[in-house]
Parts: sequence; structure tokens; C-alpha cells
Amino acid sequence: MNACVSALYGNGFWIPSADARVIANQGMVFLQGYEKCINLAYARKLNRFTIMPKLHMLHHTFLNMLQQADTSDWVLNPLAESVQMDEDFIGRPSRISRRVNIRLAPLRTLQRYLIGVRIAFSDLGH
Repeated sequence: MNACVSALYGNGFWIPSADARVIANQGMVFLQGYEKCINLAYARKLNRFTIMPKLHMLHHTFLNMLQQADTSDWVLNPLAESVQMDEDFIGRPSRISRRVNIRLAPLRTLQRYLIGVRIAFSDLGH
């Protein structure tokens, strides 16, 4: 899975079909291996794999890549449709929101965050 995700991040918005096929197959191999591990743990009555990644969504993603690769020279990188947030984005607004008036918390939190962004850009010379 690491090779699969690294390849997705290493490509642009569009991935050549041959590369996309390799990436999607790497993802499918991960899903098959994960399933095997789950079945072994279940058969041995081991309490493992209680937190499962979104396997169904991953399967659809890799299957879609394979289908696009069969019909086109280019495949849309699934990361183009993903929403990712920097982990730091959770902590900072949380700290800011604890330092503002409770009645205006959403507005003041956004305002203070935007001030911080402006300062950060100014520090970079923008």
C-alpha cells in the first residue's frame, strides 16, 4: 500500500494508463492481503483488525482506475478528488477558539486564523 500511495502522490492530476494499472494492481494486492490477514485472525479467534480502513471505498477507487486505464490513455489521479487536511489544522483553530468570546467563537476563530495566515504569508515575503 505504501508503494501505491507513494505512486499516487508522485504523479500529477493525470496518470498514464500503464502506470495507473500498476498502481491500481498494487492497491488490489493490498486488499487481498488484508482480507487474508483478517480471515486468519478470525479463524484463530484472535481479536485483530478491529479498526478497518475504508476497504470498500479503496476497492472502488482501484477498480475505477483499472476501468479508466482500459478505455483511455490517461487516468484521473484519485487524489484529485480527495479532501485532505493538515493535522495541524485541527489543533490550532481549537486553541484559538478557546481564547475568544463564546458568543462569537466561530467568527472570531476564523478571523484570528486568517490573521495568522496573513502574518505567515508576510513572513514569506508575499
